[in-house]
Amino acid sequence: MATFRRCDLSEPLRYSDYLNKKKWYKVDGELTQADVNQLNNLNGEFVLIFKNTKGMNSEIIRQLDPRKFDISVMGGLNYIERPKYRDSDYIDRTLYSPQELYKVIKEFEKIERQIDYSWTETQKCLFVYKTLVEKMHIFNPKFDYAFINSKDVCRSLHGLVTNYSVCAGFSLIFKEAMDRLGIECLYQNKRHDHCWNAVKLDGKYHLIDLTWDVSSKKNNQCQFYYFCRENSGDFYKGHHDITGDSEEIRVPAQEMPVEEIANNYRKILGSKQKYSGAMSGYRNNKGETYYYSPIAKKDGIIVYMVVHNGYINYYYLNEKEDIKNALERGNLDIVSNQNDHNISGDILPETLKRFKTYRRNDGSSFVVLRTKTGLKNGLNEYYCIEPCIRDGQLVLKRETILSESDLISDEPDFKYYVANYLISRERLQRKVDHFNGYVGYLGRNSQVYYNSQFEREELGIQERVAQR
Repeated sequence: MATFRRCDLSEPLRYSDYLNKKKWYKVDGELTQADVNQLNNLNGEFVLIFKNTKGMNSEIIRQLDPRKFDISVMGGLNYIERPKYRDSDYIDRTLYSPQELYKVIKEFEKIERQIDYSWTETQKCLFVYKTLVEKMHIFNPKFDYAFINSKDVCRSLHGLVTNYSVCAGFSLIFKEAMDRLGIECLYQNKRHDHCWNAVKLDGKYHLIDLTWDVSSKKNNQCQFYYFCRENSGDFYKGHHDITGDSEEIRVPAQEMPVEEIANNYRKILGSKQKYSGAMSGYRNNKGETYYYSPIAKKDGIIVYMVVHNGYINYYYLNEKEDIKNALERGNLDIVSNQNDHNISGDILPETLKRFKTYRRNDGSSFVVLRTKTGLKNGLNEYYCIEPCIRDGQLVLKRETILSESDLISDEPDFKYYVANYLISRERLQRKVDHFNGYVGYLGRNSQVYYNSQFEREELGIQERVAQR
């Protein structure tokens, strides 16, 4: 359970009657359901102060009574320890209603869901940095709202929800993302000028400027121009010169070689793809060659993936049945239907019913397996399984697909909705023709998204009539 310590912030809040009337409490430890139940029974109005949102349960925060509680997430603006941030302007940026903070945490969770926790600190940081650069945009006062419900959106964590921010907000968001992952990160501020971050990765400090990479991205792709690319001597100049601020620390940071960044990036890509061992081969009496590999087992039933003439298919067999006997019969077309298998009269376990085979227009094929639905972060998770040649042998490649919408449907043209690299070249060309040259939200991190609503509302891509 959490502990609560009363804080006196009357001096920095002397200009705010609204905040001055509330009781401020610093919260240490994890806020539990029991804590929330007790808090909601209190009389009065309160502000709960958190150092950051690490380990914070979004659903529990959501249950706090918004009539009684505001939440202050200090993050980079630690006004308890750093006097420079005790101005009410800075403190206001840390304040959220329970519902507002819930939305912010949900956005962090979407990013974290894609992280492989076997990655090094550098790889985790690089992935988050790239994701934020490609997700977010520089705030433009001509087109965007700076305030929502009197909250400074572009200089707070709210920017993660709206996708628009400025340097002050970008730096707060990045620090919060690192804090949540347990990676040491500093918020650095040249007052009335610029903000950036210093991050400690695998024992070494590095300097980054998320804002400048957001403004420098090409075709919405991160270029890593300002990710750990300069040492302290080169970085702390101009907009980064903090010699006049006694509260800022000039970090002894090192440059990360471009090749090291590239190697870590390749490891991130590789970790999103899993390969089976070499598939076993079998040649039947008709001279037809099949390759097979078991991919799932449930309640005494085994699912075999089978490749024949470049086409991927699968069998459902009792575990006592020899796969070679089934291949000898060669009735691939019959068993391709999941309702026609050698389990006569039995009902397949639900997890095995979720396999679906699809064939692209170019003749290649793949299987989609739904692993989970209704994940807490709003995403659905699938595996795409298809054959490929690796080290001269035929193996099965498995990639994870995360989608904001349910990709499994009974529609006959379902293949159009799976994801760009899974569909036919014809469909890709149709998207090029109809979506201003944009062919989908496919990140280089091998996580695949396709959602037309996301394209329209988040990326501003409107469908148009193709030129004749």
